Amino acid sequence: MSLTAEEKPWTLHAGLYTRPLYGSELSNHDFAEVSDGSNVFCMGVSFTCIIPQSQLVSSIHNALCFMRFSSPLLAATVDKHGPDPTVPMAKSWLYEPVCTLEDAKKWAEASLTVHRTTMSDDDFVFSMNQVRLPYTNGDELIIKQHFGCHLVLRPSGLHSIFFHTAHYLADAFAIYNALYRIFDFITDDTHPSLDSLDWGQEWRNLPVGPVTATGGPRDGWEAGVEALNTAARQAMEHQQHSKGLIPQRDQILVRGISACIHRILDAKMFKEILDALALTDFTVTQLFEAAQILTVLKAHHPELLREDKANVILDFTVIAYQRFLVLPYNARSHHVSFACTFPMVVYASDVPWEASPKAQLLAVMAKIKEQYSIRLSNKHLPHIGSSQYDSQDNPNALAITNLKKVEDSLPLNWPIGAQNPMVQISDMSLGHRLTDFYRPLTHVWSLRSELHLHLDFCDVYDKSYMEEFLDSTTAIALWITDRDA
Repeated sequence: MSLTAEEKPWTLHAGLYTRPLYGSELSNHDFAEVSDGSNVFCMGVSFTCIIPQSQLVSSIHNALCFMRFSSPLLAATVDKHGPDPTVPMAKSWLYEPVCTLEDAKKWAEASLTVHRTTMSDDDFVFSMNQVRLPYTNGDELIIKQHFGCHLVLRPSGLHSIFFHTAHYLADAFAIYNALYRIFDFITDDTHPSLDSLDWGQEWRNLPVGPVTATGGPRDGWEAGVEALNTAARQAMEHQQHSKGLIPQRDQILVRGISACIHRILDAKMFKEILDALALTDFTVTQLFEAAQILTVLKAHHPELLREDKANVILDFTVIAYQRFLVLPYNARSHHVSFACTFPMVVYASDVPWEASPKAQLLAVMAKIKEQYSIRLSNKHLPHIGSSQYDSQDNPNALAITNLKKVEDSLPLNWPIGAQNPMVQISDMSLGHRLTDFYRPLTHVWSLRSELHLHLDFCDVYDKSYMEEFLDSTTAIALWITDRDA
């Protein structure tokens, strides 16, 4: 389904501003509803700072007020009806403006939870991902809200700040921007004063739809979008023949509980990978997607030789839309889900099994790159709608997302460029709530020249089995560094 050129603006009725959900806003919300919140996630960073704790909490409250003004969707909810329940309408955002700075401060205090604990980041994320969004208890100011900010204060002085939200409200790059704005606000006193903001008019900063934000409709969008939909259907054509991981149990034992494995490739090893990739036309994303595919194909290799249609599908490949934003919507305050997902497929017959391991890896990477090119060369990519294909529940599918180099989106020292920084970011953590989502979720990112590999999975798998999977994926990815092949 494609988007139309007629995105509705925000309209006011009975004190609430509303507009329909579009694109990935809608598809991610629909998925969250049918999966009991499988795309709820918690993401944040650990940091040290010289700001006293009481001042830190107060500063973050003020930063959240500033964000409420510039990114008011944080305080919105979603409903199947408009403010008038007798008038059915598309699934829509509903936003109630704040009238005064005092109201904004009350909202910020309700939206920030301070945890004084020795709990690790991984344990904290694990606990948060058991919370289903929207919030349904606590302060009435955030009931039905799909966003929460959590500050973890530790006696050691290594603190953390997390955003707990869902993919219909934000993606990872929106979280990078939100963290950027928090640290910028608490370390830079040149921002406009909060009482100078035109409270009650912040609704004007609510995000427009994806077509408007990327420059409006383009000629030939019907044919262009259909080309993207055709490529998606072709990728899923033989998904009944897809191969995947082998669960140790038939059913999830505890819904909503996910485990994670985290691996770090040191700076020397990661540099070797980057140097090897620099001699090719491939990316880190394509490298690890290919390595996962080969890991699965090799595990099924004997039977693959007898199955022409045997394949591995990556059915939730993500392309973020930030690169397509136009003025004035390309600011860090554009906080909303803004991406597409599409499927890619590699067949066992695409792999030159008699060639060297590196040649096998390069062949799979070439197949992946070819499918990326089909999407990225299409000028209508930002205008595909909430569903590109009729997705089936395929437990064999894989999903991997590259969150890129953290420092490119979120500087580690604040204020930026300071010789004696007030805040220093040391690490990043994330995790997803998984319910009926059998496929594992892999995220990769780099930080301080090291490459992080993070795997979320539900309890149909033993942890030891998933460790073998991640270790095999890493070993195959390192084939790219073989200078003799």
